Amino acid sequence: MNTMNKSLAMYRRIFRIAKNWEGKKGDKEYIRSEARYLFQKNKDISDPDQILAKLREAELRVDLALHYKIPYPKPLYATQFIPSIRDKTVVLDPSMDSYRPPPPPSSSSKDS
Repeated sequence: MNTMNKSLAMYRRIFRIAKNWEGKKGDKEYIRSEARYLFQKNKDISDPDQILAKLREAELRVDLALHYKIPYPKPLYATQFIPSIRDKTVVLDPSMDSYRPPPPPSSSSKDS
């Protein structure tokens, strides 16, 4: 199965899950809007390895949502990675590449 077929199959699977989701009010719409947003955001990726990585991420999120009955990404805290930090700073789950912020622009201005 090529990456286009795999992507469409995952998209359809997510929408079937949303249709049958039994949870809090608003969860179904969250699942649908999140799928639309992320698939639209990643539609221009052409590298097959990147596409497969995104599909693995989607599969992971679906499996976690079905297992825990929670469709939202699992929050991680800095204290899970760095024991010396006392505050619970929310960080992104390293397995969820779609939520990594873009890198800051490089400073190409030269001081004269």
